[in-house]
Amino acid sequence: MVLVATTTAALLFPVEAQTSARRPNELYTAFSKAHAALHTAGLEPLYAPQATYLPRSARFAIQTRNEILRRERASHDMMRANGGSIQLKLRASDLVVDNGYMRSAIRRSKSDPVIETTSKFILVMARQKDGRWALVSDADSDAPAEAYDELRPVGGHQYDR
Repeated sequence: MVLVATTTAALLFPVEAQTSARRPNELYTAFSKAHAALHTAGLEPLYAPQATYLPRSARFAIQTRNEILRRERASHDMMRANGGSIQLKLRASDLVVDNGYMRSAIRRSKSDPVIETTSKFILVMARQKDGRWALVSDADSDAPAEAYDELRPVGGHQYDR
């Protein structure tokens, strides 16, 4: 199963992007809601055309936005057909090029138990020509649960309870 939740690339952002958490937090909220609803179309506007994704279980990055969305669609379709679910809780650090932790609760089908994992993510969001924020690169790795539990809120940035 593919679970997209993060981003990795070093980009230079406008000063406004570095000082305003509002837009990235809106992206995080939309990202979590789309996964919770198993609604792949809700993810489409969140990824920039040049987005990449490096899942923790992969040997190589997924290189195109279309491939990211194709994999998400297959995962969401399988879970929807089997009564599965995804719940994401993100806690972002204090940068737009974000480094934080995510707790995922995934149920592949109604009869399966919930599998809870913790990961560290690196997330890069860039302002698009139309002014919206979009993910441009995505990576995560396994992390101990304590890393998520011990993270404290940072001035206006995403901190799911």
